[in-house]
Amino acid sequence: MRDSNASPGRFLKDLVASVVVVGLACVGVWFLFGVTNGLPEMNFYYQADVPRIHDNLVNFKSIYFRMSIHPLFGWVCIAYSMGSNLLDLADAEAVRLYAMVVVSLTLLLFMILGRQLGLGTYGAVAVTLLYAASGGVLNWAILPETHLLGACSIMAALVLRNLLMRRWPTMTGSNRVIRDGVLLAIAASMVVTNAIVVLFASWNARFLRKRAVGSLVRLEWMRFPRHLLVVAVGVLVLQVVQMGSFFIISNNTMGRLFNIRGELAFVVTEQSAGFFDCLLALGVLAPSLEGNGMVAILCGLVVFVIVYAMLREARPATVPLLLFAFFGVALHVFYGRGDSFLYSANYTWAAMMLVGLFLAGRTGRFFVPVCLLLACGLGYANAVTYIDSMDQLVEAGHIWMPFD
Repeated sequence: MRDSNASPGRFLKDLVASVVVVGLACVGVWFLFGVTNGLPEMNFYYQADVPRIHDNLVNFKSIYFRMSIHPLFGWVCIAYSMGSNLLDLADAEAVRLYAMVVVSLTLLLFMILGRQLGLGTYGAVAVTLLYAASGGVLNWAILPETHLLGACSIMAALVLRNLLMRRWPTMTGSNRVIRDGVLLAIAASMVVTNAIVVLFASWNARFLRKRAVGSLVRLEWMRFPRHLLVVAVGVLVLQVVQMGSFFIISNNTMGRLFNIRGELAFVVTEQSAGFFDCLLALGVLAPSLEGNGMVAILCGLVVFVIVYAMLREARPATVPLLLFAFFGVALHVFYGRGDSFLYSANYTWAAMMLVGLFLAGRTGRFFVPVCLLLACGLGYANAVTYIDSMDQLVEAGHIWMPFD
C-alpha cells in the first residue's frame, strides 16, 4: 500500500504550512522589534549576555570565551559576520535578520518534529504556534543569544534521527554507534549539556511506562560501554568541526572544547532562590523583570504534571522529550537556580510538544481550536510581560543598542 504521507498532496500541504510558519515567525520578530527600543544591557534582562555575545558575532578578536560550552558557536560567528558584511547591514538590521532566521528555523524544526510524532498538518501548525507563544521562545526571540540555537540543534538531531530510523530501522553495531555519535555532536553543538538527549533516546519506553526504574537502571548500566563509545564519537566529531573554525577566527580567548573549569564556579550560583524556581526552566510563562514569578512557576508546575502524566504513554519517539524535560528541571535545581528562565529555550520545545501530544489525545476534533486558544492567551501574557520588561529597561537607561 502506498504511504499517504508521501503523497504529493500531503507534501504540498506540509510545504504550504511550512511557508506559513516561517512567514508568521518573521512577522512576530518584526513585531517584537517594533515594540522594543533596543537590546538590553548584560545582566539586566534575565541575566542575558547580549553585549558580549554580539561582540563575538561581529568581532572575531573579542575577549569572551564561548566555544568551551557552545562548541560550534564559532561557525555561527563566522556566518553572522560574513552575512552582515556581504549585505552591508547595520548592527540593528543584522540582529533583526539573525533573529528572523533563527526563530524561523526553530519553529520549522518544531513543526517537522510534530509531524514525525504523528500530528496532522493543522495540528502541527497549531502546536507550533503554542510553542511560539511560550516564554522560552517569545522572550528570547530577538536577542543574539545562544538559547534558541540550542533548541535548534536538539530538534535537528531528533528530526534526523527519526528520518534515519525510518530509512534504516534495523541499524546495529558500529553503524549505530557512529550514527548516535554524530547525532550527539549535532545536539551538543550549541550547548554541551544538550548531548544527553541522544542518550535518552535509546532508553526503553516500556520500562518508563511501567515506572520500572530498577529494570531501566540495570539495562542502561549494561549499555554503559556503548554509551561511552557514542560520547567518544560525538566528542571527536565536535573537536574536528570546531577546529576548522579556529583557522578563520584565530582567537584563543574564545575557548576550546569542554574547557569548562571556569563554568564550574557557577554550578551552585543563586542558591538563595526558591526551590521551585527550577520549573521556570520549562519556559511556559516568562517571569516579570521584578522577579515576581509565582504565576510563571505555577504554569511550569502544571506543564510538569502533564509531562509526568505522559510517561504512561511513552513510546520510543517521545522518550527523549520526556526525559529531557525532566532533566531540564532537575539540572536547574543545582545549576543557576534563580536564573532558570535564562536557560528555558533549551527545554521549552520538549515541554510544549508533550503538552500538544497530551491535548491531541484528549480533545479530539477540538484539538486545533484548543491549541490556538491557548496560544492566544499564552502569547498575550508573554507579550505583555516582555513589553513591560523592555519599557522598564528603557526608563532605567539599561538599553545597550538603540534601534532608533
